[in-house]
Amino acid sequence: MNLIRKLFGARSKYDKNLPYSYEARIYTVAQAVEEEEDFVSCLSETICGLINHLMDNHTDPNQVRLFEIYVDRETPIPEACYMGEDGNWLPKEQLCELMTSRYGEAKTEHNCQFRDRDQTPVGPMNFTR
Repeated sequence: MNLIRKLFGARSKYDKNLPYSYEARIYTVAQAVEEEEDFVSCLSETICGLINHLMDNHTDPNQVRLFEIYVDRETPIPEACYMGEDGNWLPKEQLCELMTSRYGEAKTEHNCQFRDRDQTPVGPMNFTR
């Protein structure tokens, strides 16, 4: 398997130790975040693709909860991994380092273990805040 990875690059889609998708749950009412109801969902194979989509749609990070989706479970992502102390989305460099360090050694966008994935999100395009 290591020889195949060296020859053909990362195969993160088949690595069961990595999430196969990321989900953003965008809550439509402020108190719904605490109650975890009234949300729309958006998915992406990469965290950076998902965050870029949320930023492009001017989605408030305080109205969103992010999850790593594995075959057998979903895991909430701590806000500190995607939101700065100022309440804004983290820049891509920080996001990449913090998120990839969850799966082992921290990576950059140039040696990312998710570089074989599509960054196009699936889900609602116009969010209501």
